[in-house]
Amino acid sequence: MIEAETYNYSDCFTRFVDALCNRANFGEANAALEECEVELQRDFFLRDGAPAFLNKARQMLFEEQLRLHRQLSLASVAKQLRMGTSDAEVWLVNLIREAKIDAKVNSVDGVVHVAPPAQKSVWLTVQDLLDDADRPGEHLL
Repeated sequence: MIEAETYNYSDCFTRFVDALCNRANFGEANAALEECEVELQRDFFLRDGAPAFLNKARQMLFEEQLRLHRQLSLASVAKQLRMGTSDAEVWLVNLIREAKIDAKVNSVDGVVHVAPPAQKSVWLTVQDLLDDADRPGEHLL
């Protein structure tokens, strides 16, 4: 929807979502997020919600990066978050736990290694579909 409407309306928030979700352009998404931070501080009504928005947006940004890449540099993450390397490492460890991503932080090498996604067996896929069908109000397609 955002991609279809960008010719009618565009601001830093829609550019962030478009860059992250539609094009997976992390550099552009990070730049738009910096613009969002400025706009949120300018707006009287949005100012109080700025920390929560920025935290959730950063989580989305790095969760997507962790899902797409096999490894990330802690230094680049720290730079994007505008934190020290040790603070960025703690932040990433918490994100990995919350998002349940199979990844390990190597402090010595300064990288985050992401395990490749495990192949789901046909049996587990069928079992998940059956479990979903058992829930009230939901139908198996």
